[in-house]
Amino acid sequence: MQDVNSIAEMDHFFSKYDSLVELSLLEEKVKAFFKTLKNVKSTTCQIESDLDIENPDTQYLVCAVVFYNGSSKDWCFKVVNKNYAERVF
Repeated sequence: MQDVNSIAEMDHFFSKYDSLVELSLLEEKVKAFFKTLKNVKSTTCQIESDLDIENPDTQYLVCAVVFYNGSSKDWCFKVVNKNYAERVF
C-alpha cells in the first residue's frame, strides 16, 4: 500500500532542493533520507546519462521510490558543471 504520509514527506524533503545544490551533498542527503522511509519496496538515487536525446552528454541525478503496490514517485535533477545539480521535476 502506498503511504500518503510518506509521499507528502518526500515532496517536502525535495522542495528544499529547488535551487542549485552541490551534487555530492544532495546524493548524500537523499540516500540518508531514503533510509528513513517506511512502507517502500525500493529506492534509487543514481546518475543517469541517457535521458536527454538532444544533449546526450547531460547527466541527471534520478531519485525514485517504488511502493509495494507497484506505484512509484520520482524526482530528477540536472547535473550542472559536474559539481552542482538543479531540480527538473
